[in-house]
Amino acid sequence: MSDPHRFRPTRAGIANLYEYVDQVFSFSGGRLLLRGHNTSGKTKALELLLPFVLDGNTSPHRLDPFAQSAKEMHWNVVGCIDAEQRVGYVWVEFERIDAAGDVERVTAGIGLRAHRARPDVRRWHFVVGGRRVGRDLLLVRDGREPLSRNDLAAAIGDDGDVFDRQSEYRARLRETVLTHVANEEQHQTMLRLMRELRRPHLSKTLDPDGVAEMLSAGLPEVDEALMRRLAGGLEQLESLEARLRRLRGVRDRVRLFHERTYRAYLRAELRERAAALRAADSELDRASDALRRASAEHEGAIADGERLAEQLRAAVADVERWEGEERALVSSSAWAAVAEVEALRERAEAQQRAAATLRERHEDEAAAASAHEGELVLAREAEDQARATASSDLERLAGEARRAGLGERTRPLDEQLASASVTPRSWRELVAELAAGRASVLGEHAGLLAAARSALEALDRARERERAEAGRAAAAASA
Repeated sequence: MSDPHRFRPTRAGIANLYEYVDQVFSFSGGRLLLRGHNTSGKTKALELLLPFVLDGNTSPHRLDPFAQSAKEMHWNVVGCIDAEQRVGYVWVEFERIDAAGDVERVTAGIGLRAHRARPDVRRWHFVVGGRRVGRDLLLVRDGREPLSRNDLAAAIGDDGDVFDRQSEYRARLRETVLTHVANEEQHQTMLRLMRELRRPHLSKTLDPDGVAEMLSAGLPEVDEALMRRLAGGLEQLESLEARLRRLRGVRDRVRLFHERTYRAYLRAELRERAAALRAADSELDRASDALRRASAEHEGAIADGERLAEQLRAAVADVERWEGEERALVSSSAWAAVAEVEALRERAEAQQRAAATLRERHEDEAAAASAHEGELVLAREAEDQARATASSDLERLAGEARRAGLGERTRPLDEQLASASVTPRSWRELVAELAAGRASVLGEHAGLLAAARSALEALDRARERERAEAGRAAAAASA
């Protein structure tokens, strides 16, 4: 069965040559059967169509299959009629199915012009694609007058080409229709084989050796590089077969080793690795639990640390505030006034002791009152002077306390000291009570400082525990 993707003839035609006016022959499956009585024109049709359309050579021995009468092409154009000159055409239409599944057509033909008075025959050749003679390409105008060369070129336009040289025409045929023919030499071999096979009574004069030689010559040339590669491959075939046998032996030994030994090893290794995987998975679960617990403890430690930090900041603020108050109090003039008050107290006590001595002496010497009346007056004057001095000093100290901002704290003391009922003993007790209050404030300051230091140490310990738990969790996760 022929290949539908290769060109094969579908129609052929002879126009205004020999006794044909405009004859079209239809092929079936690339084949043409001509039947008729003798002298009906079968041989002449074959002579004018094939292989002439594929060649273009008008030599008599190439045209006449009998090679006896040797009619020239000049006779086929004007010698067989009474006209002085004549123009005629022969053509063959080829068809195939392209890669897209569409029908592709190419028409090749030859135009001939001869004059009775001149022996030569002018020829032109054409190849046109997609156009069909008699339908969208007319070689005969009005059914009587064939086209000239120039008219044919104008009618074809861009759909094809018109050639004056046979070599260019045959080259275009090899590019379009005869794609299996590689060069001019193979083209001539094909034409020679066609002329040989079209001879009448071929079976009587058939030369099998000659036909075989022509068929061999018509085959495409063998690639020498391919032949060299094939020869090299044949030389290496034996070594490749030996290598293949060795490889098959190695394959069998490897297969036997795999079935007897390596498979058991793989199973044991698989069981061991599966056990290790299960252990690792269990350890991962434990580590995940430990990590979750550590994360919870870490969050709690962070919360405790934040709470302790807040307490520390509050304690530090209180300590700073109290230390500021302490520094302000110690550096104030009121603190110096307290010392002066203590000195005045001691002086008052001394004066009171002197007054008591005087009173005792007055009591003892009551009997001698009259004798010592002068001394008593002097003693009273001294006492009054001491009281005046103490009152003056007390007012001065109270003023300094008010200027130092301690007026509210020293007001009770001032009122009691200003009272006439205050004795040196009660004065000493009041000053001692005020000093004890300041000492209590300083003690509270010291306690707050100690609490702040304890909070800082607790925060450091919480952070250390957090880092330790995070390290243990990371180690468990990596395991």
